[in-house]
Amino acid sequence: MRKDHLHGRLVVSILAVLVFITISQTAQADGIGHIYVLNAKSKSVEEFAGVRGGNISPALVIVGPLTRISDPVEMAVDPRGAIFVLNRHPASIVEFAPGASGNAAPLMVLTGPHTGLSDPVGMALGYNDAVFVADKISGIEIFPGGAHGNASPTTIYGRDYGVESDITGIGVDLLGQVFYSSLDGNSVTTIQGVAPGHGMLSYKLSGPHSHIVGPTALSVDGFGRMYVSNRDDSVLFFGSGARGDAAPTVDI
Repeated sequence: MRKDHLHGRLVVSILAVLVFITISQTAQADGIGHIYVLNAKSKSVEEFAGVRGGNISPALVIVGPLTRISDPVEMAVDPRGAIFVLNRHPASIVEFAPGASGNAAPLMVLTGPHTGLSDPVGMALGYNDAVFVADKISGIEIFPGGAHGNASPTTIYGRDYGVESDITGIGVDLLGQVFYSSLDGNSVTTIQGVAPGHGMLSYKLSGPHSHIVGPTALSVDGFGRMYVSNRDDSVLFFGSGARGDAAPTVDI
């Protein structure tokens, strides 16, 4: 999911930085406070050592032809500092070791026809670095941690499960619930699992009171709290379990 509408905002406080990181997968933080920024224009990842203001230079930059960062739309960082980058064209996921810099080759590349990656727009990391991908054609794909090469996903929630075509973002919580935003119904759907004979168990957050209109970005924390960014640059925060036409707890 592209979040260019968030770029260029002036960050005037630590709180503003944290809000930006929370709602934008183009900026992430690891378990030791380092901030990583995905730069689609330069096809690079920049690492900054901690939250500080001013015109500071990145401590590390991953950029160059060996990186295989080609058309980046999404980034995720695990607590160790391993960096995952999602490319839209060609559809692929590349992983870099903590501390990687310069024209570094990735530790892992996931791409090929068996992956089902066709038009990926969103990515999130789950337990043990399981990779969750939102794809406009394939739907939602889940790969186990360590998947590489032309590996097949272990789980696919496709159109037969009712997943909308115009997906814009994805998230996962500590319970393994999968969340995705969609322009089709101006909604966020929570997938709790699949029951044999009953299909996908899910519920939807949508309606005029939710203020979800043109959702372009989604982030979910471990407790299932949702952060939604709309086309008009508004940012919505919902508590865990929000559904139906629930109003946001915070509307920025």
